[in-house]
Amino acid sequence: MSSAHILNGLGEINPNWLSRILSAQADIGECQVLDMTRQDLNQDAGFVSQIIRVRMHYGDRPKGAPASVIVKLAPKDPHTRELGKLLGLFQREVAFYKNFAEGNPCNPPRAYFSEIADSGDSFTIVLEDLGNVDAETLLDGCTVAEAHSVLATLGTLHAKYWRGRNLDGHDWIPTVATMKPALIAMASTAVPGFLKRFDEQIPDALRAGINLAWEVYSELIDEAAKEPNQTLCHTDCHVGNFVFQDGGPRFFDWQAYMLQSYAADVAYFLNGNLVTAARRKHLDVLLDGYYAALCAGGVGDISRQDVTDDYHRQTAGQLVLIPLISGAFLSHDEKGALLAETWLPRYFAAMEDSNAPEELATWLAEART
Repeated sequence: MSSAHILNGLGEINPNWLSRILSAQADIGECQVLDMTRQDLNQDAGFVSQIIRVRMHYGDRPKGAPASVIVKLAPKDPHTRELGKLLGLFQREVAFYKNFAEGNPCNPPRAYFSEIADSGDSFTIVLEDLGNVDAETLLDGCTVAEAHSVLATLGTLHAKYWRGRNLDGHDWIPTVATMKPALIAMASTAVPGFLKRFDEQIPDALRAGINLAWEVYSELIDEAAKEPNQTLCHTDCHVGNFVFQDGGPRFFDWQAYMLQSYAADVAYFLNGNLVTAARRKHLDVLLDGYYAALCAGGVGDISRQDVTDDYHRQTAGQLVLIPLISGAFLSHDEKGALLAETWLPRYFAAMEDSNAPEELATWLAEART
């Protein structure tokens, strides 16, 4: 085990600290980092951690020692830090790399160090550097071939943990029910802020549905908690949180994973990360591929039609989810405005295609009978 300590700030990253972490790795052994350079990767756009790339310079670089690593620390901004604590984001990510990274179908980066203070105020994760996500990719979205690969990976992940399999002893994993107070608190400021900031972008066909979804959000959470087909979900599946390497996607940013409906990951990815024309043209085939991966993973208690129905219901749930996420995390700078201009029309189009307001009304009628 490494003798390195949890960092309180960027200034504490130094060659000796890195040397202790890397020397503790069985496949690296004793090594000495002589010098290093740092690169801030946050760029003030919706991050709930400080993220730094550190390039190391060795006297005699051992085989297997990385040329660079990614270091994640608690955010400097007090409001962001409190938001992260409220949602349990820091504790979750540290726990992910301790419990679920090895053998994970999403091929996450290797963690060289992953620790959090008992107070939850500070944490440090040192990760394998998977390289940069091209900023243009965030705007262009996935190709259809890439989307097939992502959905196959998600299907394999979901099958592995379907209905709680392989999760014995991990009762601490957040669920929709346990997250309800935090989600309600977060939505109380984020959704009104979204409605004010993006009012002109909301299609008239969706406006009443978004307002209704916000009003009944507590009920929707309660109904989502009753969904039987829950599994371990990444929960933030967008093109900025994976890269394609080794023949498939490698997912990172595991701060928000939780137990919820499998379709939450599917709808969130499909609706926001493909251009609208591609999603419309290839939706059924993409869902076919996802379902095939579920079945290959041993899931036999849902039908292919169930996947379509659950996708549309989760899209109805995005009437409040997307305003919540956008209001909380889309920055007010030029980059945030550009992301909103690209991202929101895709989700709005998907909501219209799924008749989300009508789907929401049906969902509520079923819940209230």
